[in-house]
This record gives sequence, structure tokens and C-alpha cells, in this order.
Amino acid sequence: MDDTLKVLTLGFFAFLTLHASLERRSSRAAETQVNESFHHTGTVHATVEARGMFGLLANDIWAIDIYSSHQQSDKLPFYLYPKPGWKGSIRHLRLHFSDFTLAGLPIDRMDADIPFAKYDLGQALYKNRLLLRGAGEGPAVVQVGESGLQTFIQRKYPRLMRDVKVDITERQVTISGKLALFTGLSPFSATGTLVPRANRFIDLQEPTILLDGKPLSAVAAENLLKSINPVLDSEKDLKLGGFFRLSRVEVKTGTLSIFGTATIPPAPPADTTPR
Repeated sequence: MDDTLKVLTLGFFAFLTLHASLERRSSRAAETQVNESFHHTGTVHATVEARGMFGLLANDIWAIDIYSSHQQSDKLPFYLYPKPGWKGSIRHLRLHFSDFTLAGLPIDRMDADIPFAKYDLGQALYKNRLLLRGAGEGPAVVQVGESGLQTFIQRKYPRLMRDVKVDITERQVTISGKLALFTGLSPFSATGTLVPRANRFIDLQEPTILLDGKPLSAVAAENLLKSINPVLDSEKDLKLGGFFRLSRVEVKTGTLSIFGTATIPPAPPADTTPR
């Protein structure tokens, strides 16, 4: 009985050691992949939660949470590489990015929960790479502060606006500064609400526009609004086509929250990542 108990105990500890080793390899693979994608800017930390005691041994992961901060990229460089073969599963691939810059837009925070992800077992086991083969669609939210939106608008409209300032209050956004006209620079302000359109655009809607402290005529305001809208185009401005579909905008004091759904899109044909 003592020998049997000893064998069971040693086997149990061996199992725990193997389980811990697989967990470390999984988290390192996720961290390496994100670090490479963001060109080794900022910091990355990943945690892995198995589906039950034997989840990692069965390549069945309940959740991978990836935390990163202070990273920079022109786009979110996560793609799917569909291919037949053995795959592991991730019930929740959760992204938690904070204080990062995407295509020139400083973002306070981005959270996404992408369900039913599939990853390549061979790449994971032999190369420590998290190469995704499939993914579902789940909730996501992007939060942008006043200074971030201000920086982005100034970069987007360098010829139209100068000295841009953004104020976000309950349900309203005010964009002010100097407007470049044929006669020179004139002080202006535009106060209105931000609304989503076509799962892609965010427009400034029904704003009150002042130029040199005086309201613009309806025709002049409409023409200026055409030059401003969309304030944000998630596909053209942020290169999020196929990744993020926005559905709702929430404006609270100091913060703009953009709600939608996220997934991982297929890699473009020109992508050179080994598949």
C-alpha cells in the first residue's frame, strides 16, 4: 500500500510539473507572438487557464488573457492562417491593451473577448508560436480620452485645423481650434454628439458650429461638416477592417467609449508569416 501511494504521489507531482510546463510554454508563446506583432514596443504579459485539470494535456484551453501596455503599431497585426491539420482550442482569447497607440490614435484601453479560437498544434509544440487557424466573434470596447482624440484629429486634418482642442462632456463633444480658410486662420468650435454609422464610421452629428464666435449659416455648417465627417473611420484611419465592427458610442466626461464586436481576420495574401 505504501509503495502504491508513493507511486501515485510521484505520478501526481509529475503531472503537476508537466501541467505547469505546458502552461508556461502557452503563455510564453502568446507573449512572444504579441511582442513580435507590436515590434517589441511596450510590455506584454499572458496568463493561461486550462479547461479543467486535463485541459492543457488535451490542448483544450479555457482562456488566454493577454495584457499589454505602451505598445505602438500602424495596425493590429493579428491574422488567421486557415489550414487543415491538428488544432488546439481556446474558448476565450481575451485581449487587454492599455495606453497604446494604433495608427496614430492614442488609446487609453482596448478589451476584446474572442471566442472559439483554434491554434496550430505543431507550431505551438515545436516552435512555441501561437499561430491562429480560426476564431469566432465576441464583444469589444475601445476607450479614447480627450488628449488621444485631440492628437488624432490634429493629425488627420493638418491642413484644415490648427491648435485643436477636444472637450468631452456628458453626451457631447466639442472640437475647437483654428480653421484654415482662404482668408487665414479663424477661431472655431463645433459641439455635437458622436454617433456610429455603417459599423465603421463615427460622425459628429447636428453640431452647433461657431466661427469667430458667430453661428455659421446652415449651408456653411453643412459644408464644413462634410469636411470633418467621419471623425473616425475604423477601417481607413485605424486599419481595423475585418477585426472590429463598431455598433455603439458612449460619451462620458473625459472619455469616448466605442463598443462593438471583434474577431481575427484572415491574413492578406501579401503576408509573409510562415504558415
